[in-house]
Amino acid sequence: MNTASIFAGVCAFFSAALVGLWLKRRLLRKAAFYEEYYRYLVYASEKISYERMPVAEIMASFSKGEDSEFYRFLKGENVTVPLSEKELAEIGKYLSEIGTTDADTQIASLGAKCAELKRFSEGQCAKFKKDGALYFKLCVLLGVVAFILIV
Repeated sequence: MNTASIFAGVCAFFSAALVGLWLKRRLLRKAAFYEEYYRYLVYASEKISYERMPVAEIMASFSKGEDSEFYRFLKGENVTVPLSEKELAEIGKYLSEIGTTDADTQIASLGAKCAELKRFSEGQCAKFKKDGALYFKLCVLLGVVAFILIV
């Protein structure tokens, strides 16, 4: 047991822990994006149905000084959220269709999409959070095993 092997073991441990943190953060960002998307749809539905607010004003009033990845996506900026191009295109297509029909049809469409997203959010977003913690713990365990094998 020399200094080089201890150093290599510590490096392996920290490398594995960093990979675990990266995976956990990636899944949490994905869950946060979908939760923010759901929050926006609920907000838009309320504003359209009660105040008959135009879509541009809804988008402007939604953020309230926050700079989340979803809000940047909403403004058309490039985001680094861990979603596939197909998922981002699908979300973008739906968001661009808001405000193109009459208010009653739009409210019904938003209500249906909100219900669909709520089911998804309850199931998948909870799974993303749980899996992120699991991946972190597994990577830390892998790091400990690597440390023991190296040292």
